[in-house]
Amino acid sequence: MHKHVIAVTGVALYALLAVLAGVVTDFHDRFYPQALGVTDTITVDFTNSPWDRDAALTGMQQLNTDYDLGLYKLLPDLDSTGSQLYVDLTQPTITDPQPLNWFAADTPAHIVGTDTLTNSVIDGAYLITQPAQLGQAIAHLQALGVDVTHNTASPVDSITGLAATSGFAAPILAACALMGAITVYWLAAKARSRALRVLAGTPPWRIQLHDLGTLFAIIIGGATVVFTTATVTIGATRGWEFVPLYATILAVFSVLTLTATTLIALALSAISWPNTDLFARRTPAVATLRTAAKIVQIATLAAVIVYIGPAWTATTNAAATARQLDAWNQLSNEVHLSFAMLDDDMETIAPTIGTIIRDAEHDNQAALSYTIFNDTWGGNFGPYSAISIVNTRWLDLMTPSVASENTPTTDAPTNTPDTPATTMAGLEPAGEDAARIVTRELAPTLELWAPAGRTPSDILADSQLLTPTTNTAYPVAHGGTAGQLSFLNDVLIITVPTITGTFNDTNLTALASSANIILTDPATTHQRLIDAGLTRNNLTARGIDGSIQPLYVAEQGILEAQFATYLAQLLTLSIAALTIAFIVSVAINAVIASNLNARRDFPLRLAGHTWETVTRPRATTDLLIGVIITGIIVALQPADTLLITAGAATLGMIALYTAHPIAASIAFRHVTRRTL
Repeated sequence: MHKHVIAVTGVALYALLAVLAGVVTDFHDRFYPQALGVTDTITVDFTNSPWDRDAALTGMQQLNTDYDLGLYKLLPDLDSTGSQLYVDLTQPTITDPQPLNWFAADTPAHIVGTDTLTNSVIDGAYLITQPAQLGQAIAHLQALGVDVTHNTASPVDSITGLAATSGFAAPILAACALMGAITVYWLAAKARSRALRVLAGTPPWRIQLHDLGTLFAIIIGGATVVFTTATVTIGATRGWEFVPLYATILAVFSVLTLTATTLIALALSAISWPNTDLFARRTPAVATLRTAAKIVQIATLAAVIVYIGPAWTATTNAAATARQLDAWNQLSNEVHLSFAMLDDDMETIAPTIGTIIRDAEHDNQAALSYTIFNDTWGGNFGPYSAISIVNTRWLDLMTPSVASENTPTTDAPTNTPDTPATTMAGLEPAGEDAARIVTRELAPTLELWAPAGRTPSDILADSQLLTPTTNTAYPVAHGGTAGQLSFLNDVLIITVPTITGTFNDTNLTALASSANIILTDPATTHQRLIDAGLTRNNLTARGIDGSIQPLYVAEQGILEAQFATYLAQLLTLSIAALTIAFIVSVAINAVIASNLNARRDFPLRLAGHTWETVTRPRATTDLLIGVIITGIIVALQPADTLLITAGAATLGMIALYTAHPIAASIAFRHVTRRTL
């Protein structure tokens, strides 16, 4: 029976690692697709280079030709949620995008031409498929002032990179804790046999070798079964070309776990070295494992409490991350204006930019979100962490993502003259002090921002003050920073009726350049620039050296949100394994204690005491130790996870205490049947 328990536990453990390997394989293949033969990646930033956007694209294409790099630009697929595009820099146009066989078979990827980059930022990640001259290429870019970060596209590097993120170690720690628990279980099950073999004259080292060899044979056998089954399943369902990658990642996890298990087993075996003194002292054979069992129990309890906060956050954030990705997807057809020119030239064309925004707003194709954070503003926003100035178009864009956590998206109201902003999903009127806070903090600044003939009082009188409803994190854009959203539940939202009635032309241009004003549809926006005489040729004719390009605002945000979903999955997996390891270790510790105290417990039970009363002394001792350990850990937890951490600690304390009477009753039954 004991071998069956070890085998089942080992198979369950490696099944967890197989799932984890699948998640990491999916992550790796998204960013380093196997079908393309990617060997390296570079991330480039042209901020400090002399190249503008168009020159940067031309430069990267020339770099690809000169150094034969086989470059692909990584982009999210804005038309397909969860998918990605790989831009072949050698192909100007691919009429029929080529499907790419990748691990995430449910969300197809495609290879496209450089025409896809028309409205995309050229900075970012590039995939290398022919790295022979990569070193020279990187040196060439750096000589031009381009910031370059190089990464090797190997499975080990992906694991190492993920290991640096918060919480990724939890699944491996869970595996080690579970292996420690079943090692104690195995040694406890073999304790009497080990003592008898010593008494029979068998050398202790031979006993250790036999018992540990049997343990590892069972574990490795289960690991082999899972490894074979998982790789065959991956080959049959995802494609055999992914088997080497998946097998490598699963092998790394398995080796790490087996190495940790070996060290744990050796340490526990040394603690419970078999000897005949136990018989001389008439001590149960499992007595030598009492310390080891407590150590494993405390370690797993501490691990559960440490990781329950991040894991719970990841679990709850899984839905939040999906909503964040949904929010970015709502912006997939929105662009901001990228200005490659001097500030004085931007001031020159500001009236024209104001006209473009005014026309776009008239067509309901201009959205505003400008967020000021209290910690950087230096004022006093009262109960609010930030104040965000938005227009109704922004609320319309965000309603589908916010409505998913409040009301069904299909029933979400749309902001129209007959449907005021206060009916928008996830928002409600702000408190009575909101108007006073806004007037005190923003009135002087609004006066500087306002167009001629408008005062702060006029703007605020026409605006609505809203705040997110309970448990709603509302998406708002960072002020002055392109492509960054914050999802806040304590933001004060000022909904202005019009953008151009709130900001003058100079500030409209600044807001457009920082992506705080975004426009709908790149083709439409490009036509607006043409109609306004703001093409490169027209600007040159006016003596302005530069260009204005509409660029997608959501690309980087979508990639980051996709990455966040993987971390959420990893942490969610880890807490299940940690919980199992803790339960096993608590049970083993309680069983060992019940065996050691069976002679004491038996008479007390016959005298009419309840099992809780009989086991109270040792249960209280474990409880006190647990309270001290958890108290220290809970005190160090961040405030946002304090409640769930304290709740998990409480459940852990209950498990510690109740395990003893349960184990004692089981031991009592074995005593009466003479099978202890």
